[in-house]
Amino acid sequence: MNPLPPTTQPDSLASETVHEPADQRSLRPRNGRRILRGLSNFGTAGVCLYLPLVWLAPLSPTCELAVHFAFHILCVLPILMAVQLSLNLRTPLVINAMASVYLLLLVQPWSLYLPHPTSLQHPQRSLRVMSWNVLTVNQSLAEVDQVLREQDPDLLILIENRPGLLKQLPVLAERYSNYRSLPGWHGSGIALFSRDPRAQLTVELWGYEQRPAIVATYPDASGEPAVQIIGMHTYSPLPVSRVEHRDRQLTTFGDWALSQRVPICVVGDLNTTPWTRSFANLIALGFQDSRLGSGNCPSWPSWAGPLGIPIDHALTLGACSISDRQVLPHAPGSDHLPITFQLHY
Repeated sequence: MNPLPPTTQPDSLASETVHEPADQRSLRPRNGRRILRGLSNFGTAGVCLYLPLVWLAPLSPTCELAVHFAFHILCVLPILMAVQLSLNLRTPLVINAMASVYLLLLVQPWSLYLPHPTSLQHPQRSLRVMSWNVLTVNQSLAEVDQVLREQDPDLLILIENRPGLLKQLPVLAERYSNYRSLPGWHGSGIALFSRDPRAQLTVELWGYEQRPAIVATYPDASGEPAVQIIGMHTYSPLPVSRVEHRDRQLTTFGDWALSQRVPICVVGDLNTTPWTRSFANLIALGFQDSRLGSGNCPSWPSWAGPLGIPIDHALTLGACSISDRQVLPHAPGSDHLPITFQLHY
């Protein structure tokens, strides 16, 4: 008995494979380009809305809020322009290139990352300084105490110093005998601690009793004032009705600083970024921004890390300078990252 021949399928079935229609295959890149084009148009529209807000910032506290994110917008624009270049979108590309030039002149990122020479060539003394807005409702005080022990600054400024806070941070009594504490709620409290018992600690109001500042005057070998370090906390720009009060604080402080005959270093939560009019006014008076050569130094909010904005500052005026400017990576219980630096005078 002859075996049956193997079962075979018709040629049309044996060779049948599933092929995607050519029009569907070509649809995929088209859809991708369409999505990129939509994102490009959306981004360009956002830039066109953003720039007028920046231009109007000196006239409107609400518009000023947009200025705080100038560095972020500048970082996003190269990505947006790369997409537009790949899609040959000339008009949006030109618009964003012009916006980039304007923001480059505003932010001047090269000054933040290139080495910045100091005007003080032969300092005689130096201090390790730390400033931290610890947040009034901070509940992680054991961790805060540990951070202060690790940093061990010569001069420490604590902002939002609430009543009873000092007793909950044992390191303060152990290491600092010379201090001035002005506790308060709702962000009004501040404290300054110095290892040097000769430093004179005084209080300045600059128009607002609810936002006192503390001035530490360090003497030279002969007992004459050598440098003044100011711990300061200005009003927050939210709600925007407070912007006027913040600017008045900074203006009054600037006038006071010009009347002094010794070098000045102002440190603290100034609640303004370097691209606002109030900050520019301080620079126009002769203050030096310690971020130069150290990077953008974002400090708020703490959870944002490098994506935050720089509102905790250290500025110098006169024959003093700052080196080793740092923003610490951790801020237990607080929405602000601490800043530290070496002050030379």
